[in-house]
Amino acid sequence: MIRWPNNAKACCVITHDVDGLNNVPSIKRSKVERVKYEFHKRIMKKPYDNIKTIIKEEERMDIKSSFYFFCEYPEEKYFIEILNDLKSKGFEIGLHASEKSYDNIETFKKELKELERKSNQKIYGVRQHLLKFKVPDTWRIQEKLGLRYDLSYYSNEEFGFRDNKYHPYHPYNLNILELPTCFMDWTALNKNLS
Repeated sequence: MIRWPNNAKACCVITHDVDGLNNVPSIKRSKVERVKYEFHKRIMKKPYDNIKTIIKEEERMDIKSSFYFFCEYPEEKYFIEILNDLKSKGFEIGLHASEKSYDNIETFKKELKELERKSNQKIYGVRQHLLKFKVPDTWRIQEKLGLRYDLSYYSNEEFGFRDNKYHPYHPYNLNILELPTCFMDWTALNKNLS
């Protein structure tokens, strides 16, 4: 069994999936992006550029979270600036793999290599966009591409751990480590919780 650091009874891992760098909703953006905009507007009070606000708040609380990015955004120059800022301050950068990558190794590889190029570092962790996942194929693709862990095996419709797995585990005797997720903002928003 995997133990938490210092034999702690529990562990809280804070992560951020960055679906867009500019969270202004538009007709072209998806319902999920518009809902996230409302969430950030209510919680962060500054919906347009919340990554720097999150960094500042987490530094104030001595927290180092992980940020999961797609490999490209329309705001390319700003994207590189954010990656450099996170890296210089010790935050982790991971891949937010597209919904087309979960069962396509070539798409996945292209996205991973592009994010590694832009961040100028090796990427070790991933969360699949919309939690698109195919058991066990997605884990096998992730492992084959050298990723160390995944945070995608979760149901975003309910709170809690999927299959009662609350400690990290190696699925199907693979080297990839699954870090169970138990809460997502989308779940709260979908249930109309404040």
